[in-house]
Amino acid sequence: MERYVWRLTSELLELGVEIDILCQSIECDVDPRITVHQLAPSTDRRRWKAMRDFREKCDKFWLEFEAKDDVIVHSHERCRFHHVTTFHGPPMQNWSNTPWYQKISPRVRAWHCWEAEEVSGKGIRYVVSVSAMISSKLLNLYPQCAQYLDAVIAPGLDNSVANPFLPVGDPIKIVFVGKEWKRKGLVRAIEILNQLRLQGVEVTFDIFGPDSSDLKHLEVPGWVVFRGWASQVPFDNYDVLIHPAVQEPFGMIVPEALSAGCRVLASDNVGAAASKHLAMRVRSLEDSDELWVSSLLELFEVVGDIRGSFSSWKDVARRYVSEVYAVIIDDLFR
Repeated sequence: MERYVWRLTSELLELGVEIDILCQSIECDVDPRITVHQLAPSTDRRRWKAMRDFREKCDKFWLEFEAKDDVIVHSHERCRFHHVTTFHGPPMQNWSNTPWYQKISPRVRAWHCWEAEEVSGKGIRYVVSVSAMISSKLLNLYPQCAQYLDAVIAPGLDNSVANPFLPVGDPIKIVFVGKEWKRKGLVRAIEILNQLRLQGVEVTFDIFGPDSSDLKHLEVPGWVVFRGWASQVPFDNYDVLIHPAVQEPFGMIVPEALSAGCRVLASDNVGAAASKHLAMRVRSLEDSDELWVSSLLELFEVVGDIRGSFSSWKDVARRYVSEVYAVIIDDLFR
């Protein structure tokens, strides 16, 4: 989420949008054209209570803020007041499916309440999600937000020029990326590739994110190589990204890999997998390892200069200005 906000803000500035930022902490250099309003950090280490404190400080700020007549409040958090919010993460599970012991939890009840306020509270005019998967889940959970949920604006790419897909190497180089390796499906990826190797296909398997010590309780095959964490994964060095995630609201690594000329095999729980691309295959986690392997074998044959519909961050900013902000301005100030 933080990268989405930072890159979007940078491009909005270049389009001439005046920006104030309300935040709790700053971890990068700020463009002098931006006015930053920094709130005092919460002293509570529990995430839900820290969010409660942040919400209260935001409410107090808006009561005292002397806004111009044409200010649009764009939130990326579970706040109470805004005109537009961008919903990045997976929503809470349906309340009817929530176990009874969680229903009586103040933490769970608070997050449900804040989430509902974010997408359908007072002042809301527009809800943007980063994937169609999130939109669908939001509509199922909060049907009252249907009148505001009108756009899917996925993250952009720093380099939207796509590389060609070269013939796979010998051995075939496969990569997995994800610090949260359980949610990203690392164990399933190893099982799938083990099945592939049983068919006599030689592959290397590099893992970016977790350390080998994170999986010391598991029997990890010797052909698995842990590369540690990298802020930029060299996808152009690999033939296939495997991403059998259990839950992935978008999955920025999917368009990053494809634009670098790296084929992708992902689960249908990945938001970015909804975009069609000839160098991507999508499978259900309920499919057998053999079916996942068959999709890998298909991908190995994909070669050529195959273009996808990749948006730059400038494209993303332009969509916000023309499709979201313009509608809100017309609704509120004209």
